[in-house]
This record gives sequence, structure tokens and C-alpha cells, in this order.
Amino acid sequence: MKILGFALLGSLFFSAYPAHSATKTFQYLARVPEAGLSCNDAAKDLESKFASREDVRVSSSECRGLVSVPNQPDIQKIYSILVSYEAERAVYPTSITIERYDSYEHCVNRVLPQRDLFEAATGLASITAMCLPSRLYGNYQIEIQGLGKAKARLYNFQTRHPSQALALINRLGAVVAETINYAGIYYYSENSLILRDASILSFPSIAACENQLNEGAQMLTRLAENRFEIFCRPMAPGNPNSSTWLTAIYSSGRMYSSQTRPEQYFSMNECLSDKQRILDEVRGSRRDPIAAFCTTDIMTDMTKLEIFYILF
Repeated sequence: MKILGFALLGSLFFSAYPAHSATKTFQYLARVPEAGLSCNDAAKDLESKFASREDVRVSSSECRGLVSVPNQPDIQKIYSILVSYEAERAVYPTSITIERYDSYEHCVNRVLPQRDLFEAATGLASITAMCLPSRLYGNYQIEIQGLGKAKARLYNFQTRHPSQALALINRLGAVVAETINYAGIYYYSENSLILRDASILSFPSIAACENQLNEGAQMLTRLAENRFEIFCRPMAPGNPNSSTWLTAIYSSGRMYSSQTRPEQYFSMNECLSDKQRILDEVRGSRRDPIAAFCTTDIMTDMTKLEIFYILF
């Protein structure tokens, strides 16, 4: 009993004085937009953002004056500020990039609005925000950094159907940050929201596609619940006899496959009237189709049935 009492006393003694990891001194060189502040005031503001973190103790902040982007018009006022702080490990910021602004002036004018949107969407205090040339594309990009773990992530979706994509993004509660030609749509979402753009099947006319649009909606409901927009996209807009793609924009980790049935039909109506028989046959073989469409084979001008399944 005495030995047990000593062991317990020893454990209490050591738990009352936990070991602390040694702190080190680190520095961070920030690029801060002028935004109406003096350089010293901007340095103090940045210092307070670092000091708001519980795992950091700020030693000092130093204003190093204005800097400019080489070989660009002098229209972007950026302060260079060095912050020194003590912590157990270096603070690595959360970074986002918005690419392909068509001109330096356009990019510079979007820095402050994008900084404010970044802070509102992610819940982070920005510590760097600026416009830089992009060597990859030969245009310009905004770079923003913030302290901490973001509550929302910035996504980018490139699509030929921006209006339908924007409708879906807004309906799912995401926040659109920017829409840029060739770069697509940038948006913040607190939940995973990776979008896909799928041309599902080609039809001989707009009417043929629209007649089976409900079938497409049922398919996407199985695939992505309510996280989709589905529509008919004619290859030649304005021409009712144009080949038309059943197209969907959706968010789902599930994939689909399709199989063309060997039967050939002389008309769309003949195919549609036989569709249920074939679906019953397929379900009897323990396969679970999520949709079936009648469409015309452009090589033979015969109508065939295309059946879709969920892969995983």
C-alpha cells in the first residue's frame, strides 16, 4: 500500500508541471495592399493579426516601405512588412490564387474586393494580398494568404455552361468569388463541392432530347441527389433539327457507365414503347439501371436504346 501511495503521489507531482516545448523565433515577410493606411499603421494591423493566434507571441513588426511589381505600371501600392514572432513551429499561411485576369489594371482593382471576400468566406485574417504577373498564361493573378485553418475552401470550375453552373453553385449555398474567361468560376464552399461537366448522350434534335429530359433528371437524382443541373445543349443553337447533347453539371463522387443494346428500331416511338420490356429483362439479371434513353445512331440512322448504370 505504501508503494502504491508513493506512485500515485509521484504521478500527481509530475502532471502538475507539464513539459513545454521550446519556442523559436521566426519571421514572415508580408505584402500588404496600402488601402488608405500608412505603412506603420499597416504594420501594427498585421502585428495584431499575428498576435490574435494563441500559439504565437509577436516580437516586432517592421515597415520596409512600398514595393512595386517589376515591369508593370506603378498603380499597385504594396507595403513590405516583416513580422518577427516566437512559436513552437513556423506559421504556414492558407493561400489562394485567382488566375487569368486580362489586364494588370483589372487585376489590381480586384485585389481589395477579393481580399474582403476571402476574409468573409474563410474566416481568416489576410496577411498578404497582391496582383502578380502569371508567366504560365501571360496574364495576371491575385494571391491572398491568411492565418489559420479556413472554414471554406476556394474551388475553380471550368465550363462552357457558366449560367447553369452558377445556378447550381448558388443553389447549393456556395459563394461565387469571380467568373473569368478561360479560367472559369471561382467559388468558396464550406462543404466539399467539386463539380463535373458531363455530355451524357447525343440526340438527333432538340425535341428528342427534351422529350427524355425527365429521364435524365431521374438519372442524376440517383447519381447526385439534388446536386445537379441538367439541360439540352444543341450543337447549332436556333436550329430545331440540330444534334443536341443531354448535358449535366453535377457534384458527386459516383461514376456511371452505359451500354448500347443490340436491338435496332425504325423510329423513336418504337424504341420508347419497347424500353420497359428491356428494363424488366435487365433488372431480372440483377443489374440496376438508373436510366435508359432512346437515341438515333448517326452512322445507320437507326434508333437504339442506351442503358446507364452506376459504377460505384
